[in-house]
Amino acid sequence: MPSLRLTFLSSILLFSLIGNAQIFSSSCTAPQAVVNSYQDDADRLVLERSINLSLPEADSVQILNVSSDTVMRALLSVYNLTGTMPAADTVVTMFDIHSFGNPPMKEFFFSADSTLPWMQQLSAGNLSTGEPTLDGIISALNVSLISYNPSGISGTAYVLMETDSNYNLEAFVDDIDALSGVQYCITNIWGGGGPDITAQINSDHVELTYSYGWGDCPSGCMNKRYWVIKAYYDCTDEFMGSSGSILTPGLGVGDSEISIAVYPNPCDDYIVVSGPASGYSFQITNMLGQVIKEGTELNTGQIPTSFLSPGVYSLSIESEGRKGVSKFIKQ
Repeated sequence: MPSLRLTFLSSILLFSLIGNAQIFSSSCTAPQAVVNSYQDDADRLVLERSINLSLPEADSVQILNVSSDTVMRALLSVYNLTGTMPAADTVVTMFDIHSFGNPPMKEFFFSADSTLPWMQQLSAGNLSTGEPTLDGIISALNVSLISYNPSGISGTAYVLMETDSNYNLEAFVDDIDALSGVQYCITNIWGGGGPDITAQINSDHVELTYSYGWGDCPSGCMNKRYWVIKAYYDCTDEFMGSSGSILTPGLGVGDSEISIAVYPNPCDDYIVVSGPASGYSFQITNMLGQVIKEGTELNTGQIPTSFLSPGVYSLSIESEGRKGVSKFIKQ
């Protein structure tokens, strides 16, 4: 009988907590600069959802605007609660959390035989290449040429291109990859981990999960903290709780990260790393995650790459307890 009473009292307490969950009134509009800062997030969350759920729009180059607008309103409603909802202060003001970066929506690159007539057109900066498939993509998506880098060693060239807006790149990279003379065509996938947002679109609300990661994030983050907020379509929000690793005192954005730049990119015999102090350790991995070389750079800032086969690689460095990661292409 005492056990039954305890269960009954626990049920009343649980009902009371749920019934008294606080609803915050917000606004789903914001200045254009704020909208612009969340546009990639809204588009990426919709694209990610369509791919994960194998929705019909996953095969479309265009990202569904209606769904993107729905997620945008949810993101803005949380943004507008800073100073009112403590969780919003944490994810917006303290950590400024945005979606991590995958799937990519603008940049793609490919390697192809540099002697092909249409590649020679690209080499001259001409976006009317004479290759029907590529020209159709360039015209439809207003694609620009970021870089064309020939390789005298392998007889190939590396081409980096960018669309003018956010698109589902996976819907067309296979078409370029299938062209005769093309070795590969891929999107610029981000490695590692970091702050992120996920979204579930429901009948009356969007459930947003914000996460902040720290501790070896180039390898995926050892620690993560999560905040779940329901953003209702009437522009009211409900904080559902937080979970995961406990935030340690003094933890700030980027405390364990370091920004690095790698050049020349593409490279031949070596790469130069700018950003970290000298004396950093490094690790080079291929696109399969296999470690190709690791060591310590002491003085020059240069890392030899002549031994690498042509392709795309990831460089991870560690300096004074902080880590950074960047991709590079070996010609």
